[in-house]
Amino acid sequence: MRKMEKAAVVLLAALTVVCTANISTPLVLAGDATDINAASVNPLSYEADPEQVLELVVRTIDENQLYRLPTANYQHSSSRNNIYDWLIDWGDGSSEVAQGQSSYNSGVLHYYEKPGDYIVSIRPNGSAEAWLAAFGNISVYRTNSQGTRLLTGDNMVVAVLSPLRPEMMRTTDQINGSAPPPDYEWAYTFNNYFALTEAPVFVGYDSITTVGHLFALNMFSACENLVTLPEGFNLPQNITEAGYGFASYMFSFCENLTALPGGFNLPQNIATVDEAFAEGLFYESGGSSFQINDEFMLPASIPSDSSYSFSESFQLSESAPMQLRSATSIIGVCPLPSDERFTFDSHFTDIDFIPVNWGGKVFTPPPVTGLPGSGDYDGDGFVTMFEVMITVQAAMGEISINPDQFAALDMDNDGYITMADVIMVYQMAIL
Repeated sequence: MRKMEKAAVVLLAALTVVCTANISTPLVLAGDATDINAASVNPLSYEADPEQVLELVVRTIDENQLYRLPTANYQHSSSRNNIYDWLIDWGDGSSEVAQGQSSYNSGVLHYYEKPGDYIVSIRPNGSAEAWLAAFGNISVYRTNSQGTRLLTGDNMVVAVLSPLRPEMMRTTDQINGSAPPPDYEWAYTFNNYFALTEAPVFVGYDSITTVGHLFALNMFSACENLVTLPEGFNLPQNITEAGYGFASYMFSFCENLTALPGGFNLPQNIATVDEAFAEGLFYESGGSSFQINDEFMLPASIPSDSSYSFSESFQLSESAPMQLRSATSIIGVCPLPSDERFTFDSHFTDIDFIPVNWGGKVFTPPPVTGLPGSGDYDGDGFVTMFEVMITVQAAMGEISINPDQFAALDMDNDGYITMADVIMVYQMAIL
């Protein structure tokens, strides 16, 4: 079984327990007296490293509107049970010290009296060792039978102003290489930030050559309002060794993304990788003017036997136009894969002229869907782990799906996609 499939099984098991038990349970907020020691502080008197800060622009539209600053990522367990000690400036003249231990679906609570844009600044209050490791997202919601997301999490962050630095997620030993790098370093961090229009850049990664598993998995997945990436945005370029899923589905379902900034590229000197290096990187992404930049290349140094490295990387959205660049120009001298990666689709003019290992799937809008209750999301006649992951995302409300797709995944025909449907699709996938 592929490692990514194993990850899906682990995710499925975790979500089955947690979501069926807690989907309607109120958030455990770090502002509760039982969960946090909080004290008012004057941020002007706090001497902090000016580089160690996460700045978010939070937009409120109502009076007395609640914002939840997440202290755990509901998508994966590695952001839970982390100790956090943060100084938070809420941008409205108030601040507090938030201390506690992250847990599933937890966060720090703050109410804004008036509508507006507020710059929220989070800094380490104590140790600066991996000080942001507890940060994640709280986007727990369900999808009704009309495909409408019933949101209870945060879609209020419209911009991330500060760069992302290794010190935020790594200890000193992990930075200097004397300890193994963390897994899930930036995985899911801004997943489902629907209102996000301005993404952060990586800074300080020039000395980093090794990353763990799932470095940027789904990092910006389903950021529907992310239209452009800032100039200078790039993945760390000096990476030579990566675990599995390095940038898997990093921009999947970013359906309004218009362009890649000049210079954006995969690490070109990668030599040691596990599978799924950039699987689904731009899966179902791209607005009506989306174009791959001139510099993007598949790394020539990647081993040819690294399975699924570029599977579905350029299976673009229906609205994306034909690409000015050919698939051949993006492949360059990257070694021909030993497996069928299905990297490109017919948004590329030379799809019929590249080896089948690079192509294999054709863009045919609108999407064909299997019969109601079949579990066959894409209508290809098979139920696979891809359908399992899509059903998990639909159950959690991460993606919007059309009525036919909804009917295919609504296995018990109760008008909702829930973890019960996930289990049934999974059972079909492993038969």
